[in-house]
Amino acid sequence: MYGRLAGKQIFTYGNITVAKHMFLMDDRTDGSAMSAEHEHTLNVWTAELLRDLHGLDAKQEQKQADRKRIDIEIRIGPVKIAFEAEQGQTTAKKREAINDADNRLKQRNADCAIAVCYPNGIFEKQQIPDCRMLWTIRAPNSQVPTESAQWTEANLSELASV
Repeated sequence: MYGRLAGKQIFTYGNITVAKHMFLMDDRTDGSAMSAEHEHTLNVWTAELLRDLHGLDAKQEQKQADRKRIDIEIRIGPVKIAFEAEQGQTTAKKREAINDADNRLKQRNADCAIAVCYPNGIFEKQQIPDCRMLWTIRAPNSQVPTESAQWTEANLSELASV
């Protein structure tokens, strides 16, 4: 079963406000039911986990002055890394992730980039640390053609250690 973000409920407990994301489920197996909103939610969760579990300076969906966004911006000292992610691990999704990563480099919005493909079927934040993501590093001056990119499978801890 796959789903798409349907909305969120807001709960307030004293001074704390919590948003609960709700998903509509369907039986598509190609991942086409995933929406941009769900991908954004995955990026928010991933950035939070990179900060909380791995101590990285990670910020989700950072809009640049020219209105171009980085899915997750990771800073390690002066180096800015663009984490460009797609939901799904098909050839088309890999191509989209690489194109987004390469565009951030061409726009000079990052020093290097990582193209990432989340697996289908992630509906809760706690699924992300153990899910098997595909990733490939993109560098500004050594653009490997999209079809020749070497993909690595890793969980979040393995990816954070790169």
